[in-house]
Amino acid sequence: MNKQSCWKLMPVNGYDIFAIESYLERMAEQGLLFSMTAGPLTLYCHDEAKTLQFHLEPMIDKSEADTELNALYEDAGWWYLGTFRNNYFVFATENPEAKAYTDPDSLDYVLKRFSKQKLISGLGLLAFNFFLLSLYHRGWPGSWIYLQYFTMETISKYPVLPLLLSILGLVFLDLYYLLGFLCLLRFRAGKAANKASRSGWLLTVGILILIPVVINTFQLFSGLDYRPIDLEDSNFVTLSEIEGPEFRLTGNRMYNMDYISHGGTLLDPENWYFQQYGTFSNRDGGSNINDVPRLILSINRYPMKALAEKRAQEWRAYRVMEEEYQSLSPVGGLEEIHLLQSDERSYLILRQGGTVLRVEYQGDKNLSKFVERFAQMLQDL
Repeated sequence: MNKQSCWKLMPVNGYDIFAIESYLERMAEQGLLFSMTAGPLTLYCHDEAKTLQFHLEPMIDKSEADTELNALYEDAGWWYLGTFRNNYFVFATENPEAKAYTDPDSLDYVLKRFSKQKLISGLGLLAFNFFLLSLYHRGWPGSWIYLQYFTMETISKYPVLPLLLSILGLVFLDLYYLLGFLCLLRFRAGKAANKASRSGWLLTVGILILIPVVINTFQLFSGLDYRPIDLEDSNFVTLSEIEGPEFRLTGNRMYNMDYISHGGTLLDPENWYFQQYGTFSNRDGGSNINDVPRLILSINRYPMKALAEKRAQEWRAYRVMEEEYQSLSPVGGLEEIHLLQSDERSYLILRQGGTVLRVEYQGDKNLSKFVERFAQMLQDL
């Protein structure tokens, strides 16, 4: 980038023509001449400080410079500087008495068409609102109690973060649009800008909040949110490893996974899930799904250690047995080991940094003997 240039946030609303012209004039008095825009940012070139008059010509049918229009303005003492957010052609002059329009009816015609154009773009913003909120509406668990007492469980199970960020970001963008459109109507009525015109920060904040939501949405629609792993290519502990090589697994693919379910997005914690069941039969006199040995592994990885600690705490709080979890001495690089074990069912919770594992096992083996093996599995993730 040219060292004689600098980027700055536009503090005024992009639809407030009067406020933008006044702001560009103040920047020119400081030696910063308008060059171009990129979203909420404006590029200025360092120049001699001077008093200029700016004019923004609404772009209605063309997105590139109009040579005929430029020639007309040049004959009237203006020179062309560039475009502002694909909404206006920017002209400047050193003549404080220069007039961009001598015919009020022509100006009103241009502003009327421009207002209709921006009203249509508002419908596009409304459609964007509907799209994001419809996509992530299932992220609301239905009650604040879930978020209050089982925060990590809720965030891991529902797209709560994308929903909340979508709502917040859209509020800023919608407010920015509404205030800007009101400013545009005031300008058409010949009224000066009001305090609401300095609402450019709403656009900046709204965009920053929605950037991770847009990335998250792209991952969902591109299929990057689900990336299964072949069981043979993993180092996952299996039910056969715990029960022994002679143990028979069920042939039902629904209960005997030959792959690791794996996924996650920018706003959804990375997760792994795996389950295996022993052979069973639904016929009279045979075993059923609740009686045979089984192994269920659930893993979440969080960007911060504190979140994983919270997740482990919530898992320990959710018990299906009267017994309390026993905390074991850390081994194999693990930072937390919690075991809840009975004669027929066991639960094991392990945490290593930001990764936390919950093991649900039904069988007569002692899970504490496999802690180091599970720790090795976590290290290989």
